[in-house]
Amino acid sequence: MSEKIEGASTKLDGLKWLVVVAITVAAIYANSYFATESLLVRVVGLIIAAAIAGWIAIQTVREIGRASCR
Repeated sequence: MSEKIEGASTKLDGLKWLVVVAITVAAIYANSYFATESLLVRVVGLIIAAAIAGWIAIQTVREIGRASCR
């Protein structure tokens, strides 16, 4: 049963990485778009975006890392 769950998770990894890239690109664009705003506000926004993107990236299955550990 765990193989079935892991297979479904692996299928969604591409979508998860696409979301991570989209969040990163949006954060970079927003940082330049709001260039006139306070630096503190922009940095806090970037930290929040990085935390969300990092959390999503951690949810993916990392096959390369597992293969290199063997």
